[in-house]
Amino acid sequence: MTVSIQDIQAEDVVPFRIAVDRVAREGRFLASNEAPSLDAVARFVSTNLEFGYPHVVALVDGALVGWCDITPEGRPLKRHVGLLGIGVLEPWRRRGVGAALLDAALARATAAGFLRIELSVRTDNHAAIALYRKRGFVEEGVKRMAIRVPDGFGDVLMMAYLSPALA
Repeated sequence: MTVSIQDIQAEDVVPFRIAVDRVAREGRFLASNEAPSLDAVARFVSTNLEFGYPHVVALVDGALVGWCDITPEGRPLKRHVGLLGIGVLEPWRRRGVGAALLDAALARATAAGFLRIELSVRTDNHAAIALYRKRGFVEEGVKRMAIRVPDGFGDVLMMAYLSPALA
């Protein structure tokens, strides 16, 4: 198994959407239960490419098995803040793919103008939380009952990473 981490390309839109949809339908990791439309995903990727926002994918034998992106928070006073999104297909979890994706995206973040990276993660996603801590993310708070899950509600942990450029 050779995993290749590279910047997303326009031709990755369809496999990226398929991967997002597969992870979303698990109902455990993303904020939705299905991927956005193909048009919405194509616009997302196009914007990331146009503005140089970090968006990397993991490929195994040419198949897209994961992604990590950092996009602007969106408000004028938060131009330095990026929001992190990441996902890895189930067969490739706990094999270093998520760590490699996260490392690659964070390495590109400062060049894209991001000095603070924020994320939210379900409090029961212990593997992801451990990875984020190991990469320098710090817990900043818990949003109680932030998501609705089939058996009730779930809490979400807010975490942030500050660029070494700030040191």
